[in-house]
Amino acid sequence: MYRLFGLIFICILVWYLKYIIMQEIWRDVKGYEGIYQVSNLGRVKSLDRKVKRRNNTTRIEWGRIMSLRTTPKGYKRVELANNGRRAFMVHRLVYEAFIGDIKPNNQINHLNGVKNDNRLSNLEQCTRSENIKHSIKYLNRKPVIAKGSKLDFSNKAIRVICVETGEEFKSIRDACKKLNIWTIQAQLKGRQKTAGGLTFKYAI
Repeated sequence: MYRLFGLIFICILVWYLKYIIMQEIWRDVKGYEGIYQVSNLGRVKSLDRKVKRRNNTTRIEWGRIMSLRTTPKGYKRVELANNGRRAFMVHRLVYEAFIGDIKPNNQINHLNGVKNDNRLSNLEQCTRSENIKHSIKYLNRKPVIAKGSKLDFSNKAIRVICVETGEEFKSIRDACKKLNIWTIQAQLKGRQKTAGGLTFKYAI
């Protein structure tokens, strides 16, 4: 009996400390103000609201915590409804609600590498290049070469520059390894317009 009470006490204490250390804060979802909110812990909820019926009467639709679905790549998404349904990535909703707009072509990086950990403290805005470099440098992820690809680094001593970021690399091989993009040489030779969404040129 004492062991049971002790276990209950520990559970309550852990819950209390978690609440005190990381209190959940809610903000309106951008574009869905007064309808949906997202929290700094990555949860999404609908708010109480009046819904008009076809016979011109109204009913109360009570707010609730929304269920989240997992994408094939491991990210959490949620469907929001307001004159039609639309799916959103939860990490982007959290960032926009608490930090601000996301620049075109930028990404939201999960700092600890856990794609379903959408706490505000785990998110940062970055470019695709920065996202890839973070995963290699801090998460120890190795570059993966697509199956069947044939890479020729015979001109590996030629320095290249990423046009979008201005970053310079000592060779094509160096750029491929640091960015985990293995089609840079094909883009430089004109066989495709971009490599991983970026463009590269030879350093002069």
